[in-house]
Amino acid sequence: MNMLLVEDNHGMQQLFLAMLNIWKFDVTAFSNGEQVLSWIDGIDDSVEPYTLPLLAIIDMRLPGDISGDLIVRRLRRHPLLRNIAIALTTTYRLPAQEEMLLYQIGADRIIYKPLPPMSTLRNILLDMIASRRGAGFSPVTL
Repeated sequence: MNMLLVEDNHGMQQLFLAMLNIWKFDVTAFSNGEQVLSWIDGIDDSVEPYTLPLLAIIDMRLPGDISGDLIVRRLRRHPLLRNIAIALTTTYRLPAQEEMLLYQIGADRIIYKPLPPMSTLRNILLDMIASRRGAGFSPVTL
């Protein structure tokens, strides 16, 4: 399964990549918002559907002017990417109003760092994908 990872902290990105590799995800990873927005803009109708990500894990606070919520908005507007599952990650505890806004713009889940145990995180991500893909989804390959 394909997924998108946007994480600027090198150590955290490596941790995610190691876990996702164990779970057999093919990961497209970026360390800043400019890179991922350029990638999103490059996705067009010629891309094979099976190569599109089923899930995006996006850090809320990224270097520069592009934050996680802007990436969520762009994904939700893109005709080929608007239905992928999106998890936002953050170290900072968000007020309830800010969390609600993130869900309103299209986040499926907010995951706080430090991350939950590996098995719990895996289940969270698989549940998110299943919810977006419909009841017929079976993650037997993971």
